[in-house]
Amino acid sequence: MGLFIACAIARLNIVESTRYMAPYLVILALGLLVVTYVPWFTLVLPRAFLR
Repeated sequence: MGLFIACAIARLNIVESTRYMAPYLVILALGLLVVTYVPWFTLVLPRAFLR
């Protein structure tokens, strides 16, 4: 919903704005996969602070 409103205010096409957002979405998805499937990244901070 917010993307549509922002595109309407900026008078941009949805496809054009999505093209510029795609690299950021890919990086966010990769970060999500790393946090989900590599437990070391998720557990390192609690182990460091709870000692």
